[in-house]
Amino acid sequence: MLRFIKASSDDEKGIQKLSAMAAEIIKDYYDPIIGPDQNDYMIEMFQSPEGLKRQIDANHSVYTIERDGRGIGFLAFYPKETAMYIDKFYLHKDERQKGLGKEVLKFVKENARAENFHALELNVNKHNPSISAYEKMGFKRIRAEVNDIGGGFVMDDYVYRLEF
Repeated sequence: MLRFIKASSDDEKGIQKLSAMAAEIIKDYYDPIIGPDQNDYMIEMFQSPEGLKRQIDANHSVYTIERDGRGIGFLAFYPKETAMYIDKFYLHKDERQKGLGKEVLKFVKENARAENFHALELNVNKHNPSISAYEKMGFKRIRAEVNDIGGGFVMDDYVYRLEF
């Protein structure tokens, strides 16, 4: 069973631990997809302690995902227009393809329903091998988009939506 531990911007030690775990997971996963230069830039923007605090203070729900007392991943989501937007959902490589995504998705859906949302949305890099997993969970591709994130980098993504 998974445990979701909500991050708080005033928990310095917890934020540091979450940031280190997030950077490790994302380095391993995304360096081959987008390259280390863009990945390092994005980690600094979004997974550094300062980046995580900024997101928490902007009403993003940020969680460490634990199993058997060990941090195995992280998750972030927030209300956005007509859906709960999943901003981050990453697991350690040894925890992938074990069906944990369904449990994480159930948790996000429960939070979405509590805020009267009946849809989830997320962006997925066009070259991300997880696309098929999202599609198996019922997400439908609704559009492609390219977002300039500064530093000469763009996020070249598909946007997926799940109605429930």
